[in-house]
Amino acid sequence: MSFTVRSRLLASLALAVAVPAAAAQSGGFTPGDLIFSIGGPQAPFADGGTGLARIDPQSGQISVLVDFFSGGTMTQGVAYDAFRDRVLFSGVPYNGAPLGIWTTDSQGTLELLHSNNSLQFSLLSPASGGRVYYTAGGVAFTPPLRYLDATNVEQNLMDSTGVSPFSPPWMNTASAMTYDAASNSLIVAMHGAATNICSGTNFNYVIVHKLPLSADGSRMIGPESCAQFQLSTVGSSNFPAGIGTLPNGHVLLCINPNASGVVAEFLEFDPQSVSLSHYASPGTLANGIAMINGTYSTVLGKGVCVDPLAHVVRLYAAGETGDGTVLSTSAPISPAGFAPMSWTEVRPGQCGTNVVSTYCVAKTTSTGCVPAISTSGGPSASAGSGFAIECASIGVNKNGLLFYSTAGASNAPYQGGVLCVKAPIKRSAPQNSGGTTGCSGKYSIPFNALIASGQNPALVAGAQVWAQFWFRDPGDAFGTGLSDAVSFHICP
Repeated sequence: MSFTVRSRLLASLALAVAVPAAAAQSGGFTPGDLIFSIGGPQAPFADGGTGLARIDPQSGQISVLVDFFSGGTMTQGVAYDAFRDRVLFSGVPYNGAPLGIWTTDSQGTLELLHSNNSLQFSLLSPASGGRVYYTAGGVAFTPPLRYLDATNVEQNLMDSTGVSPFSPPWMNTASAMTYDAASNSLIVAMHGAATNICSGTNFNYVIVHKLPLSADGSRMIGPESCAQFQLSTVGSSNFPAGIGTLPNGHVLLCINPNASGVVAEFLEFDPQSVSLSHYASPGTLANGIAMINGTYSTVLGKGVCVDPLAHVVRLYAAGETGDGTVLSTSAPISPAGFAPMSWTEVRPGQCGTNVVSTYCVAKTTSTGCVPAISTSGGPSASAGSGFAIECASIGVNKNGLLFYSTAGASNAPYQGGVLCVKAPIKRSAPQNSGGTTGCSGKYSIPFNALIASGQNPALVAGAQVWAQFWFRDPGDAFGTGLSDAVSFHICP
């Protein structure tokens, strides 16, 4: 179900749309865009509601992405989903809309992924293969950790047995969560409490739990691990309010001091060693530096935080302290004061025309041709066309076909070359290479049409495919030829 909402520019703030320096992705976003949400009657939207806005980090230009209009509300969390190339948020974008998990493209076109008016969805954490993890609270609060699969069907995250839902006692204290692809784990951060502290009895800690997942992401495989870091002994109010990913793969946590005299802090979490350390120190509320949310900007190479007291965005490099650098924006951030915010950064998409990787080694033919596999367009479970797997530099009039698999890659000796796809292997319908002379033959398999045909039930959104061409070569000792290979995920 799709709804189009026009992104209205805020005339009162003299906002302008910036011309992106990088190419836009299929959802219209530019990698590096900073997206933030604002909620409450003080929000600077056309009718004082909630909404999503975008900052070009290079120019500081702000534009409204989605205005929720009168009656709209937002629950906790906004995140960029590289698989769908959409910004995700949870809430009710307009009066009468269902409470649920929504997406928007760069034009403000909304799509409802999942709804349940009895639940509050928060801590949205997109992962590989189209999964989106989140917590679900409210009347029907059981269990707290769930996910949408690539077809937008809700699933329970199961425990290591695969029998019971994973339901840790500390999950309802979580305030930030992200997915770490390198370790295939969920990283969950929170303020210390009796149910979540790693060790000891002092609750004035920032706590991070690492939850390792199975290969398909459907269950915990344990054991979970935990790190804690004490920022202050003043009260027990500092908590992780924002999250991002650093270039080294570590997780950046933005710590909201939430009380005078408590340090606002960026912490760095290493998923491999499961350890926390200082990244940067903006200071304390008493000094006039506050931090209610933030993330990391790969374009600027710095941590980004919102200072609602000064109504600005501050930037911090690793090890920096004090005031940081103020990002010059085309309008004040949260000009009326403490409007709650969530931030996310647009990363390179996993879908579109540039998501295919080439691997393995082609077998040189008996006439000296070196087959070269390639693709055009983008793989999609719904398009029905627009994506082809091709191979050039084939001999003239050679019959061939495509080997493909959803089981994985291979590197096994095969018929004098290398078999690049893992069994069980499926085969396309055969083609003739055509051509006139030399190595002018070629193949082209319309793979989106193959997906749409339903011949292989495994070809669904989120599935990863490995593919390689095989063809006849009468002059070869084995009578066959093999190309190199490609791998890709099927997008929605």
